[in-house]
Amino acid sequence: GNYQALVLSFLLPILVYIARKGRLYFAGALFLFSSIFGGLLFSFTRGAWLGFLSAFLWFCIFKKNRILLLLIPICFVICLLSSDLKTRFISTTDKSSHGERECMWSAGLAMFKEYPIFGIGLNNYERYVRKYLPDNLSPSEEDSIANRACHSHSNYIQLLSERGILAFLGFLFVLAIFLWQTESLLKTSTDEFNSSILLGGQSAVICFLT
Repeated sequence: GNYQALVLSFLLPILVYIARKGRLYFAGALFLFSSIFGGLLFSFTRGAWLGFLSAFLWFCIFKKNRILLLLIPICFVICLLSSDLKTRFISTTDKSSHGERECMWSAGLAMFKEYPIFGIGLNNYERYVRKYLPDNLSPSEEDSIANRACHSHSNYIQLLSERGILAFLGFLFVLAIFLWQTESLLKTSTDEFNSSILLGGQSAVICFLT
């Protein structure tokens, strides 16, 4: 699901470019989009769904392709047609389905609070996670989470907990430079296909970050 979300986010602007070339191109682009999107949808990967949705909104709103926003209600209708998809979608708000992850996030943030500048050390999250888990957990819950917490299930919390605020700011700086450089290239590009590739790169990064 995660790979499909990244690929589809990158391809979206390119497929829109291809679809404008004629009916046959439109049919081919629609078939390719539908095939990958169907795989993404039935991967039942909620994070990948959210990642692609964020990339889709980035492309539609910031790049003035708002007509594509009509696809969003269509996707909701598709979800309602499948009881399995509907159940998986509703489970996003179910605390029991992601309660352990919240404990992992809490532990990572506790590490960051104690070691805010340089973090607890590279690859040390798994080693010390048990010490920083919430106090209200039972021993069996602690064992379950500690045995599964090879990482914090959040790139941002992982970076903050293991490497501290300096590394996190460095990461944000690299991200800002990427978006600034690609936006500058988009403003000066006269080739629509090249612009589509740049937009695809932006969309894929937005998907991954989400």
